[in-house]
Amino acid sequence: MKLRSKNEFYMHAASINKRLIDGYLELLKNLSSDNKRDLISALSNSLNVKQDQKKKSLNSITGDFILEKDAELLISDLKNNRSFINDRESL
Repeated sequence: MKLRSKNEFYMHAASINKRLIDGYLELLKNLSSDNKRDLISALSNSLNVKQDQKKKSLNSITGDFILEKDAELLISDLKNNRSFINDRESL
């Protein structure tokens, strides 16, 4: 595998982005004018979202785990509530 220079990498990424944009435009060209305006508005609004809101939004989908008890108590509870099934069927 040939290693790419930084410039080649960025040019390749730009080419992929251009193809994605062209693909989206092809899909969206059949939308009504009102739908296109709504899409433009939504995209414009997404540019105005503050960075902390983006981070908060990302955290909401990654499953942040908020605990009211300390880590040692959680670990102890997990260990104490484990159960193992040792019954094996003989062949």
